[in-house]
Amino acid sequence: MIEGYFPGLNILCVQCQSDQIVIFFIDGFQGKLRGEWKEKIRAGKTILSNNWDVITKFSSKSNTVGSTTNPNWICKNCHDGGVIIEK
Repeated sequence: MIEGYFPGLNILCVQCQSDQIVIFFIDGFQGKLRGEWKEKIRAGKTILSNNWDVITKFSSKSNTVGSTTNPNWICKNCHDGGVIIEK
């Protein structure tokens, strides 16, 4: 099950600068970390990363790009995506 998160902030896609960003937590994401990440996102202490090396660093399995330690994001406009990391 995937949980979507919408912080109510204007977060822009790194590829196309659209504000049509969806933040989500994949199945297996630790519950305690969800709250911590939500606070960091609301406080503006995070950035979106679409760098493949960063994505694979935080991906839990080799056959998926979903991270169980960092929130994931996708742009509904250009379909770019990645992980959210701390500034």
